[in-house]
This record gives sequence, C-alpha cells and structure tokens, in this order.
Amino acid sequence: MAAKALKQFTSMLKPPPLLRQGRGGLDPGAKVVLYAAGDAAQEASGAAKLQAFLVGSGVSTQVLPFSGHDHASGGGDKSVRAMVIDAQRLRGVGDLNLLHAAGSASTSLLGPGGRLVVLGSCADASASAISSKDLSEEVVNNAAEGFVRSMAKEIGAKGATANLIVTEADSGAWMPSARFLFSGASAFVTGQRLNVNAAAAASGGAESTSAASGDLLGLRGEVCVVTGGAQGIGLATCQALSAAGALVLVVDHPSNASRLEAVAAQLGVGRAACLALDVCDLSAAARVAEAAAALGGGGFSGVRALVHCAGITRDGTLRRMKLENWEAALSVNLGAVADLDDGLAALGGVGLHAGSRSVVLSSIAGIGGNFGQTNYSAAKAGLLGYCSARAKSAGPGGRAWNAIAPGFIETPMTKDMPFTHRFVASKILTPLKHTGLPEDVAAAAAFLASPAAAGLNGVCLRVCGGLALGR
Repeated sequence: MAAKALKQFTSMLKPPPLLRQGRGGLDPGAKVVLYAAGDAAQEASGAAKLQAFLVGSGVSTQVLPFSGHDHASGGGDKSVRAMVIDAQRLRGVGDLNLLHAAGSASTSLLGPGGRLVVLGSCADASASAISSKDLSEEVVNNAAEGFVRSMAKEIGAKGATANLIVTEADSGAWMPSARFLFSGASAFVTGQRLNVNAAAAASGGAESTSAASGDLLGLRGEVCVVTGGAQGIGLATCQALSAAGALVLVVDHPSNASRLEAVAAQLGVGRAACLALDVCDLSAAARVAEAAAALGGGGFSGVRALVHCAGITRDGTLRRMKLENWEAALSVNLGAVADLDDGLAALGGVGLHAGSRSVVLSSIAGIGGNFGQTNYSAAKAGLLGYCSARAKSAGPGGRAWNAIAPGFIETPMTKDMPFTHRFVASKILTPLKHTGLPEDVAAAAAFLASPAAAGLNGVCLRVCGGLALGR
C-alpha cells in the first residue's frame, strides 16, 4: 500500500505530456480543429475563415464544423487538437447551453496538450436594463470567462488549456491571438481572457502576418531591446526574439558584462549586440538608442520592441525593511521602465519606432501579493497600471504597452525553495500541475512584441498555468 501511494505521489511530479513548443497545440503536423457556434451555417462559415487563416500562417490543419463531427467517438478521435466555441452571438440564458454541449464534448475529444478557445464579442455599450432572458454581451463574456477558468482546471491535468478571446463580432481580429493560443508556445497560458481591439489589429498588421515570407511574427530585421537579458527569463526572451529573425540588443547590469558578451556571441555576429548598463542611469535612454542604431544599420527607424525584464528583489517583512531596499525595488522594477520608455520616445525616430511595442515583466505577486515582498509586489502591480494607463492614450496602429505576469517559473531561485512550497505552488494551485519554464514566458514576450499582437494593448497576459491567485 505504501509503495502504491509513493508511486501515485511521484507520478504527480511529472509534467503533463505534449505541452510545450513543438509538442503541444497544433504544432506537430496536420491536425483537426472543431468550430462550434450552435448554428450549422455559422459553423461552416467560421470554420472556412479560420482554415484559410491558419493555412496562410503555415499551420497544417483542418478546421471542421462541430455539428458535423462525430463527437460520440469521444477520446477515440486523436486527431482533434483544438476547439473553438464561438459565443459571440449568444444573448439568452438558454443560449449558454452551447458552452455545455461543446465544452462537455471537448473534455473527451481534447487529449494531452489540447487547446480550447472561446470567443466573446465586445460589450454592448448601449445596453441598459436587461432581463435574465436577454443578456448583454458583457454578461455573456463574464459567463464565458468563468467557464474557461473552470475548464482550465478540469482539463489542465492532461496539459490542455482553455482561454477566452473577446473582440468585435464578425472580425478576424481574434485569429492571430488564437494562433498563439493554439500553439505549443502558449503552453503555460490557461484560464485567461484577452480583449482584442479589431481596429488596432487591422492597422497594426496583425492579420497580415503569415508564413509566406517565413516571418510569422513580423519581426525579421527589426531591432528589439531586452533589458535584464543576460540570464533567466531575459535570456530566454533574447533567444526567442532572435529565433523570430529580430536583431536583439541585450542589455544588463555592468556586473553581468561577461554574460552579456556570451549571449550576444551566441545569438550571432550582426544579429545581436550587448550593452552593459544600469537601467536607472540618467543616460540609459541615450545609450540604448545609440547602441540600437548601430545594430540596426542604415535602415534603422527606431526600436520596434522594448522588453523590460530587468528586475531585482529586496525581500523582507515591511516592519524590518529598510527604506533603501524599498526604494531600490521600486526604482528598478517600476521607475526605470517608465523612464526608459519616455527617454527613448523623446528621441523621436532614433529612439522608438512610431509603432513600437513595450512589454513589461510584471509578476503574479503584483496580482495576489507575496509575503515579505511588499516592495516587489507594489512595483509589479504598478506596472499593470502603467500599461493600462499608457494604452488609453494610444490610437490604433500606434504604440502599445502590455504586461506579462509569470507564475511559478523554474529558475535557479525557485529551485532553492523548500520542496513543500514548490509542490503547493506547482501541483495544487496550478491546474497544469507543474512549474513553468523561462521559455514559456519568452514565447509570450515575443508574441506581444510582434505585429501579430497588434490588437492587444494595455493587457496583462498571465503566464502562470492558471495559478489560482487574483482574477
């Protein structure tokens, strides 16, 4: 009995199969996506549009109407890798039965690494008083949000994910985000809601990114800057951007100068450069702009993406925390982000591109708080407000600011945590039942830094495995 219990316990420590890049979602070869909408004509139309987009994106797959598929075969159909539930036209309480019908089928149809994406439509601002039988769009969206959060927990143990995309009905603006969520690159993203602006997606070129030129993210030859890029999540982000064809300026503290040079050399001569820099330095923006221009060469028109990964911790309970530790955490993790953004923007075309995208590394600590990290949590929460406020001032096709909130990510720091803490965080609080990797966060950063994410501005993308903290 003890041996059996030990075997069951140790099996919980193994990550679900078919999860990450190249092994999850639609990555491996020809697979089937089911499109459910509760109406045969709408399903046929939606399936055809999604099929055309995915094929144009280099995804070898077949999109089929849900109503025409034999879902009675259950788990026997291993070809179904993803399902879309189109809830954009649901208005009555009875209409929500679509979530039950398609969702219950997905629990058996979707195997390890499967993907469930639910579509909602933008809130009806003109809606006034409503009855329980005539729901507004936002009521449906919130119902769908609760649904995907629960589904993320029900299907997470086998490495499958569930997410919600809300955008204008009848637009294709949701498809680039769905392509990301379908892929193994979104392995640690589940139970999330993404609000996509259709006008921004169209003007920013999100729907035009394709596999025709081999430039799926639209970053080939563009200069991207990554602070904190010498190690951890920053290093993984540099590698992801370089793999997408970007020219990467790796920035880190002078104390990491040797690591910086090694990273730049690894990414390739002419494809990357390094800059030893304290991001709190008053000359930081000017030095970054100079180094970026040198990397970009004659065709340089400003930094296309700025990914803020630089950060520090100065932990301790507030009662014992020294003022200098409080100020250091706020200065590096929050103040330096705004200062570098503003400094580069002030330089015009030699600083930031007119359509540049800033991606800031927040944390789940900024959403749920952490004991002994009042300074860190305050700074990371401040970043969420920073992105939201900046996004409100941006017009379609202009600059964008988005945040990533990583959950429990496997790093040298977390490896040193007590086993019980690691177990609770990764096996009990996280539906996907394991820790994330720096590559999971990096894949999300590369997506948000690209024109493929043009419809997203002011959002917080949680790369946390559905960690049960905050909303």
